[in-house]
Amino acid sequence: TRSLPVSLARMGLNAAFLFTMPGPKMVWQFGELGYDYSINYCQDGSINNGCRVDPKPIRWDFLQDANRKALHDVYANILKLRSNPLFAGTFTTGFIDRSLGGSFKWMTLNSAAGKLVVIGNFDVFAQTGSVSFPSAGTWYNYLNPPATFAATGGSQSFTLQPGEYRIYLNSAVVLPVSLLHFTGRSNGSSNLLSWAAENETNLSRYELQRSENGRDFTTIGTANATGSRNYSYTDANLTAALYFYRLKSVDIDGSYTYSAVVKLNGPVKNLQLTATPNPFGNVMRLNIASPSKETATLLLTDLSGKTILQKNVNLLAGVNAIELEKLQSLAAGTYILNLLSATNKVSIRVIKSLE
Repeated sequence: TRSLPVSLARMGLNAAFLFTMPGPKMVWQFGELGYDYSINYCQDGSINNGCRVDPKPIRWDFLQDANRKALHDVYANILKLRSNPLFAGTFTTGFIDRSLGGSFKWMTLNSAAGKLVVIGNFDVFAQTGSVSFPSAGTWYNYLNPPATFAATGGSQSFTLQPGEYRIYLNSAVVLPVSLLHFTGRSNGSSNLLSWAAENETNLSRYELQRSENGRDFTTIGTANATGSRNYSYTDANLTAALYFYRLKSVDIDGSYTYSAVVKLNGPVKNLQLTATPNPFGNVMRLNIASPSKETATLLLTDLSGKTILQKNVNLLAGVNAIELEKLQSLAAGTYILNLLSATNKVSIRVIKSLE
């Protein structure tokens, strides 16, 4: 559990039991993406009990991490089950049986509305355990369709690998499409987006969406779900230095899910500057697109033109990521950030937030 992918998978195991247990639940910010900042995290990066109510980092970029997005999808799919017409009553009426004492844990929910069994191995070694399903017959592996299990109604044995978990239902529920991958490649004058999917049952179409700032997305292309598994789209209408892409999978009933975000460079023709977050706090992250290798100067001024900060930067051709740190001493308000090179000047307005 010391590696991030394993830790995130273990959070999925925890979620399988947490969200199938009836009753209200509360998730801390970005918890569905494996938010790994202490509640006592301070704005200077230290950990202190006095910082419990301090602002914490806003990590929308976690959606771009495939492992974190996979955890997000586990949370989403389990929570969707709670509102599914076939199983909504399962979480409000009926009976619960459980064995949560050992490393092999199980829980059953038994109601007239629907029946559910969840099993999981919380150990770091393979474990074998037994559980009795509420009824005999075919049970459906909710998170791993189309796998099924033939239950006898009596005690049956399972061997689970470390961290492995399963949710079985007595009725099949169709999950949203499962994206195997969504990737992109820059070809200079165009960007190629490719994706592969399975479980396209009830899927209507894919909408490829694009953004220049990572927040505001518009649809640039649509592909009908044909069951062909592999899809691609070429974006040749490139004018900005940086693009963010995501895939919207739309079901027949209008429900939809989003993929992780793919970031690709566009052709750089002019010097360009963007700042995030804006408003900023103690740190401002800059994306500078340069058409060539050159040296430039960053000037942060107030509205009267007084220089507050100056920094020389060496730019490579393409997109450059630069951070301005230790900005906590700046007064809240509006500033002008200038980027000066031998041949170009770019200015943007930035805002220092209130502490």
